[in-house]
Amino acid sequence: SSKEEPSLESQGFSLTTRIWDISNIDVSASTFEVKFHVFLAWNDPKAVDLPEGNLADGMDIDVPRAVISNAICIMNENHMQPKILDSQTGRCSCRTQFHVRCHTQYDLSVFPFDCQSLEVAFTLKGRREDYFVASGSCEVTEQQITLENWWLNSFFVGRRDDQPLHCASMFLVVEREVNYYISRVVGILGATSAMAFSFYLLDADVLENRFIDLLKIVLTQTTFKFSVEPRLPKVSHWTPLDIYIVACQVLFFFIAVSFVVIRVYSQNSSACIARDVQPPIFFGLVFVWFSWNVGWLLCGFSVKRQAMNGMLASLPASLPEPAESECDTVVLSKWHRRANRNVCETQLVSVAFRIWLVRNIDPIASTFECKFRVFLEWLDDDAKGLTKGKKVNLPVPEICVANALTAKVLDKSSAPEVVNSESGHLAAQVLYQAKLKLDQEVELFPFDCQWLAITMSLREGVKRNRSFLFQYCEVEGLLKFDEWEVHPQPAFSTVARHDSVSIEDTVMCGVLIRRCPRYYIVNIMAMLCFLTLLAFAIYLIDVSNFWERAEVFLGIYPLIVIFKLSAQGKLPKVNYSTRFDQYASDCQFLFHLIIAHCMISSLVIKIPVWFDQSCNTHLNDEDLATMLRSSEKYVLAFVLVSWASWNARFAQQSWKAFNLEPRDALRTHMPLRLQDDEFLKKNVATVPSGTHVKDVTDRCTLRPSMDSVASAWSTKNGRSSRSSEAEVKHWSKDHNHGHARRGSLLSASDAPVALFDWGVKHIRRRWSACSDG
Repeated sequence: SSKEEPSLESQGFSLTTRIWDISNIDVSASTFEVKFHVFLAWNDPKAVDLPEGNLADGMDIDVPRAVISNAICIMNENHMQPKILDSQTGRCSCRTQFHVRCHTQYDLSVFPFDCQSLEVAFTLKGRREDYFVASGSCEVTEQQITLENWWLNSFFVGRRDDQPLHCASMFLVVEREVNYYISRVVGILGATSAMAFSFYLLDADVLENRFIDLLKIVLTQTTFKFSVEPRLPKVSHWTPLDIYIVACQVLFFFIAVSFVVIRVYSQNSSACIARDVQPPIFFGLVFVWFSWNVGWLLCGFSVKRQAMNGMLASLPASLPEPAESECDTVVLSKWHRRANRNVCETQLVSVAFRIWLVRNIDPIASTFECKFRVFLEWLDDDAKGLTKGKKVNLPVPEICVANALTAKVLDKSSAPEVVNSESGHLAAQVLYQAKLKLDQEVELFPFDCQWLAITMSLREGVKRNRSFLFQYCEVEGLLKFDEWEVHPQPAFSTVARHDSVSIEDTVMCGVLIRRCPRYYIVNIMAMLCFLTLLAFAIYLIDVSNFWERAEVFLGIYPLIVIFKLSAQGKLPKVNYSTRFDQYASDCQFLFHLIIAHCMISSLVIKIPVWFDQSCNTHLNDEDLATMLRSSEKYVLAFVLVSWASWNARFAQQSWKAFNLEPRDALRTHMPLRLQDDEFLKKNVATVPSGTHVKDVTDRCTLRPSMDSVASAWSTKNGRSSRSSEAEVKHWSKDHNHGHARRGSLLSASDAPVALFDWGVKHIRRRWSACSDG
């Protein structure tokens, strides 16, 4: 157990995790998905006086692996090259990138006021048996983690009492976003139940009308419960939401019983006694129902605080913070740069994309399928002097599709091909078929844009640093989709290692698509507007005829609920309001506002009858009714003008959102850029000798000039050409001290870089006859 003490010979480790995505929290399957990095740091006597940097293959250093014991499915597991951080103390580190689906137990006894603990259990495995996790910490990337109906409350690394010393767990405490269930489930159930009180305004003698209208409300509420059932957990015990739903049914039962009691009094006794019984029952049930709702909400939030405190108290204490600052992955990155200070050159890897096929765009699951080819080109000193056009047995830079849920390599180069023997220019290609994750932003839905991006990460090199050099993204043919319009210009973004959540050089490229809103405007939003306008027909019925008014709104309300149920499968499920949600909520608010106004008007007429001492059952204050008829005309005019003005404003904002530039409509934090004419002009712009670039990734916008390409062609034909050396100063930002410091000085030749453009054409010409399927 964790109470045992480690022996003196035990190897202590510091375990640090860095989370960059949590998704698919499925309470029905007891699973969740998480993407994160695991950093292990330890002191090894064998690493003392060894050169700092990446571990060579021949070094006899014990590097353990962090195994996730509660993982159901491991979608991605990348082990980075271990490093020696400090040769004096023998400080070593290794990093592993995970994307896993883990199993955990959920406690839904206080749903929807619940909080959950998501646990990822680690076990250290290696040559020895006496490992122990001495310290640990957990951190979250600066990129905002968005969860569907959940909020990340706290996170830490700890060890349970039943875990041995070589094990530890990462605990992620999340709390449910209860506002969705209060506003869109409990609120609608409460408003629907409150509509049943309006039937007390009908004549007590006509019991069948009261029961018919009450059954309509019950059926409407039942239909609504079916529409939200997929979001409700199926558990064997009672939850607060189950209690509220049962309370609505109990309210209907008491209202129905009160109708019968009032009818019995009116038949067996005088109508005056029945009229005297009805007001106390009505106001008593209204008071009880209002008090119940307030009490349920107060108790719910109190239970939520107690559940959170109980959850935190039941979890084990966090492990001690590392004595050094290796818990901070930014500092680890600085150590990695310091360990590589003997590396004076960064290997530029040119990358280009050709997208062959995009299909099965699923906005609900946030996925799409893509078939694409990746072209890689780089310089290798070991390839100098080799025969041009020959396949050589040299290592290929390791790349991975970071946003792939499933990826399959259909075709790839058996070995890199020598493009230019003088410069050591190599080229290779890989053909992928993958199901990719779509990071969609639907705040402007259905007037939104999406970026079908391919996220490619570059693994670190063993002998040198590597950095991506983006060339171009080409779309084969013309992509067409039923619901989307394709932007003619692809988009790309390059992210440096120290700014990427994957802590690797990353290139993102793909096509921009804009949703065609016609279907949602014509078939959903226009119908909601039409159904809302039908509610104004209530004002055409006289204020004294409440039963006829009730028949109108009881006929419209089920249509709205059934219509939203039919359209639910086409709407995105996110934990924030979209443009469509705002419109639908405002339509529903206006509908309930009209019903409430009609109920109040009829109640104002009915109250004098209830409290009349003369017991005149046919009493009706005509002066009061006339005043209400006049006031309703002004109310109708005001509501109509307000509704028309709001629709005009919404249409103006929607048109403005529909005409936004794709980069503005995406609202992404990534430095997105279009592959437009300006980009193509810069591709052929001359790169002057001695140009200083702030960062290696900035070279994605610098392409060789046509003179350099001609020089490359002369080299290709056997004529020697010498180009000037261009020094590129690499500046890296020190995040811990908040200032930029000067990095290593990199040198690159203009002619080899110019060969990238020729190399892409050369590869495409040689592989044009190859089958891509």
